[in-house]
Amino acid sequence: MLHATISGNVVTQSTTATNHSILAFLTSTIGQISPARIRVDNNTVINNSTSGSTRGILVDTPDTSTSPSFDATVTNNSVAIGDSINGVSGLVAQARKASETCTSLSGNTVTFPNGTPSGIQGLRARQADTAVYDLQTSVSCTGTAATVLSCLNPSATTEVLGTINTVSPGTCLLPVTP
Repeated sequence: MLHATISGNVVTQSTTATNHSILAFLTSTIGQISPARIRVDNNTVINNSTSGSTRGILVDTPDTSTSPSFDATVTNNSVAIGDSINGVSGLVAQARKASETCTSLSGNTVTFPNGTPSGIQGLRARQADTAVYDLQTSVSCTGTAATVLSCLNPSATTEVLGTINTVSPGTCLLPVTP
């Protein structure tokens, strides 16, 4: 069981950066489930990259034939995307391949100081392939995944892709801290 917290960081990327500012790639040994609980909280990211491929914060399951099972709590982060031409989503939490996730996304802010590029969303929740994606609601934010995501992150434009289920408050688990 992996327990990890990324909190209280200030990350500023240069215009030549080619990777994401804060990155959590969850994976497993092929044929085995790999459990994890991660928390990405209270970080400030200034992404000035003009590569068109970097994200401020990315939680992802990129590896084929793997089956990570994880809880991700991504809260109270501030992401500024400076690339107004090639901009990409500022914060992405996605489950792909055969992964299973319970994700809590709230209080995040994504801004585009140089103007929002056409079609670009600030915060994206994405389910793909055979992944199971559960999005945690709150007492005051219920309904469809798109409604919940927007309600919990009012300072970010939001987008939901794929089939995302909503689950009750308290369903997603936090990492244990020493």
